[in-house]
Amino acid sequence: MAKVKEPASLYSSKVQEDPVQLSLQEIPNITITRKQGRAVRVSMSYAAYRKLREAYISQQIYNDPKTQESISRSKDDVKNGRFKTFTDTSELLRSLDDD
Repeated sequence: MAKVKEPASLYSSKVQEDPVQLSLQEIPNITITRKQGRAVRVSMSYAAYRKLREAYISQQIYNDPKTQESISRSKDDVKNGRFKTFTDTSELLRSLDDD
């Protein structure tokens, strides 16, 4: 499987939110390293780039040790019955007011 090297400009303000306004200089380029170690530069559509960027950011958050610890605690809470079930939002809000 190819590795995707995150470009330094991923969070750059150079990439505009409106894909129609992108010039040829601003089309996102990603460097991919193939199995053999050869780097290849790939241009992609802005929509594909945004999805890749969102996936990359999500993966960073998921791999954070604090996130993993929180997920583990949440699983333990559910397994040990430390949760509440609500039928609607008003019931949830009443519960928050009671605490």
